[in-house]
Amino acid sequence: VESAARMARVAAREGRVAGYNWSFSPVADLTYNHHSPVVNTRAFGDDPVRVARLVRAYVLALQAEGMAACAKHWPGDGCDDRDQHFVTTINSFDRAAWDESYGRVFRAAIRAGVLSIMSAHIAFPGYPGSGIVPSSISRKLNVDLLRNRLKFNGLVISDATTMAGLTSHGRRATLIPQLVESGCDMILFPVDVELELGYLCEALDKGQLSLRRVDEAVMRVLGLKAALGLHRSSAVVRPISKRVKQAHEQWARKCAEQAVTLVKD
Repeated sequence: VESAARMARVAAREGRVAGYNWSFSPVADLTYNHHSPVVNTRAFGDDPVRVARLVRAYVLALQAEGMAACAKHWPGDGCDDRDQHFVTTINSFDRAAWDESYGRVFRAAIRAGVLSIMSAHIAFPGYPGSGIVPSSISRKLNVDLLRNRLKFNGLVISDATTMAGLTSHGRRATLIPQLVESGCDMILFPVDVELELGYLCEALDKGQLSLRRVDEAVMRVLGLKAALGLHRSSAVVRPISKRVKQAHEQWARKCAEQAVTLVKD
């Protein structure tokens, strides 16, 4: 837990000096399938109780240093051995098993005050009525489960919209408005900003996208900025001192030493 918090502090302190105020971390996934090419080197592990503690510690430490955290990949990666960059992947748990595993981790992040969550191109058919539609375009998962049941009131950002896990479900002209209408407040990696703003305007005119959802999304974007103090004139972040940098390097060495497991001598 201490190492997770330290990792977050280093990311926030050094990231802010470089001009960043939002990190797409921590990874809140679970390595149930060790063949997963996405999760196997990035998740904290496969024990939901332990991972929940680590995610919570990371969120609290990162945001205490003035950088927004983003728990990902909602509703949870690590079951499938495929990659959402190339195909819509599946979280194959039933609702009860999800509640005790992925649900536990995301609830820990939400209770820690995580400012944002990334909705991925992962389907969760175990949740009633959600089918095999990726979470990023699923109101059932983003609104019914995440907002209404888990009570998350921060910002939801889509995962990268160039991934085939999303683009295999239709044309961008349809998918971009669908992302917002389905509960994503921000769209990650638009291909052409002006063109895709046009898709949103056209969808509004046709009634495929509601003004209410646009207003909600804008309010949450402004809320995230306000939470970071960006509505005030921001003070210049001082460079990291040599002493602090040395402490960061010492933490990294200590973490690496503690992380090694001797399997065979």
